[in-house]
Amino acid sequence: IPLRADGSNRDQAGAIFFSAPTAESLAAAIDRYEAVRSQFNPAALRANAGRFNIAQFRREICRVSGELLSGQA
Repeated sequence: IPLRADGSNRDQAGAIFFSAPTAESLAAAIDRYEAVRSQFNPAALRANAGRFNIAQFRREICRVSGELLSGQA
């Protein structure tokens, strides 16, 4: 349940967000999660989380850095 940087609390498929760094906002997000937790697909969540692994990060940072350095970005 991550804090949404823009302050909104619009949830997305596979994620429940909280809008402010307060206990109340986090508690509300937990309540929303508890209400829909059976709708989450663990395999789909793991697959999505795989986009953020270290190897993927390295590939993307190298790709973006290369584009920036070559003026393609």
